[in-house]
Amino acid sequence: MIISNNTYNEGFRDVVVCVISSNKFLDSYSFPILEVDLDLGFLPEPSVIKVHKLFTIQTDQILKKFTILSIQSFELVKEKLIGLIEVDKV
Repeated sequence: MIISNNTYNEGFRDVVVCVISSNKFLDSYSFPILEVDLDLGFLPEPSVIKVHKLFTIQTDQILKKFTILSIQSFELVKEKLIGLIEVDKV
């Protein structure tokens, strides 16, 4: 799932993504998504967004768009990502 914003995506040859997996193992940086969490498209099966599994991919390696996540679900991605990079309070 592409998580980098359009400004970044238009300025570089790669995009920042996080993993969407059918492996249903959940932890504090993952959450399930279903068809109802989408604004467009479909999922072949119930899946999990793993916000802590980040990498980059060149845009010419992306073959097609499968789906668009709802705003509400993307807000949860942002919350999990902020929690991932937030400095722990000691």
